[in-house]
Amino acid sequence: MKRALPIRRVAPRIRCRGAACLLPSGGRRQAPPLHRTPKAKAGTAPTKPLGVVSLVLALSCVSAGLGQETMPELLGEPLTLAELERRAIEHNPEIHQTTVQIRAAEGLRRQVGTYPNPRIGWRLEEESLSSGRDGGKQGGFLAQTVVTGGKLRLNRAIFGHEVERARAVHELARIRELNRVKLLYYRTVAAQRGVDVRARLAALAREAVAVTDQLWNTGAADLPDRLAIEIEAETADLELAEARHELRALWRQLVAAVGDPRLEPRRLADTLEDEVPVLGSEQALDDILAASPEMRFAQIGIQRAALAVEREKAQPIPNLELTAGVLDNRERVRPGGPPIGSELFAEIGVTLPLFDRNRGNVAAASAELERFEAEVRRARSKIEARFAPVFGGYEQEYERVRRYRERILTRAADAYELQLARYRDMAAAYPQVLVSQRTLFEAEAAYVSSLGRLWESVVLIQGMLLSEEESPAILDDAVLRRTPIELAE
Repeated sequence: MKRALPIRRVAPRIRCRGAACLLPSGGRRQAPPLHRTPKAKAGTAPTKPLGVVSLVLALSCVSAGLGQETMPELLGEPLTLAELERRAIEHNPEIHQTTVQIRAAEGLRRQVGTYPNPRIGWRLEEESLSSGRDGGKQGGFLAQTVVTGGKLRLNRAIFGHEVERARAVHELARIRELNRVKLLYYRTVAAQRGVDVRARLAALAREAVAVTDQLWNTGAADLPDRLAIEIEAETADLELAEARHELRALWRQLVAAVGDPRLEPRRLADTLEDEVPVLGSEQALDDILAASPEMRFAQIGIQRAALAVEREKAQPIPNLELTAGVLDNRERVRPGGPPIGSELFAEIGVTLPLFDRNRGNVAAASAELERFEAEVRRARSKIEARFAPVFGGYEQEYERVRRYRERILTRAADAYELQLARYRDMAAAYPQVLVSQRTLFEAEAAYVSSLGRLWESVVLIQGMLLSEEESPAILDDAVLRRTPIELAE
């Protein structure tokens, strides 16, 4: 059993020594002078006017006012994942469609179990076509079909399973659409955090350009250093623009997944640092197989198909056709005498299953039962096939996040500090500081991306591996419409 990994945001241990001060929150505090004029050794002299450099860099750091830059359209009260899920349940069209499908299946269940209506009519018999002749019979009758063999009971049972299958489809659609929202939520939060990281890096690079320009004017900076810093600033601005473009694109996808056109893009509540659940391979797969709507749909299909076989076997059992009525017989008892009057009649009949014994339908229903038995095995193998790469990705990202948090970020921060110290002591050029600074920011960006992918793996594993990329066949409309209406006849 793995030990729980409490994922926390790692704050690089950076002190204000350079052109700007990197803080965990993206803010800044007043920095001390970058340089202190070292005591000159006997027979040596400083190679650059360090007092001027210290003064310019210190004033620049104080006046820059660096803060965590955010996209203007993502300001405001943070939007939580729970709120997005609530809106998705209310507005997502696919969830609504499957809810309506349940009502349709319930209506069919009521219909197929309804007893046949009686038939009422008028009968005319022995009516003479010759004029002037007495006789003939006429009157009313009532006919009723008596269903035998438990056919209506079996109809209700079969369509009861249709209702259960519709509920399984609804649950699958609900989980899949909520998974889609969750996946986009974590991707958007990671992109949002990436924008923050890139914005801080771009701000530091722009400030470094301004400082270098001042040093260039005083003759305290070399041309290669100036060009390197300008390239760094341009690269940082370009990466920031790309990160913002990606964030806007993810927000458009998130709004579409929720299905609420009134949802306005704003900052999402950052939950990437919440404790990541520790999952075991065998237990996770067993939980999915036990609760998966795909497995439930296939298992209900077996029960429904078994009832359909029983129903088709009951079909040849003849129903009773009962008819009764009263006729007014106008034939005379004797010539010139009174008419015979009212007569009661009754009929009972059955259809003899001599030629059609429904054997073809029984064979078809038996084949459908065998197909659903194989469908259970197929659904299980499909789930296992989807589970393998998802859980592998979970384990990979779990280890990656742990290493970033425990090793890479702290070492990148230490390297940055050391380069700043060397630059302060004139043992390194400023481009080397930029390289270590970029390494630190890229490590933080990679950490955030890996953390987002880790949460995506958790969402898929806890969400029965249901995602938009691979939709189960039971969401196909053709499957949903394949309802045995003929059983009601």
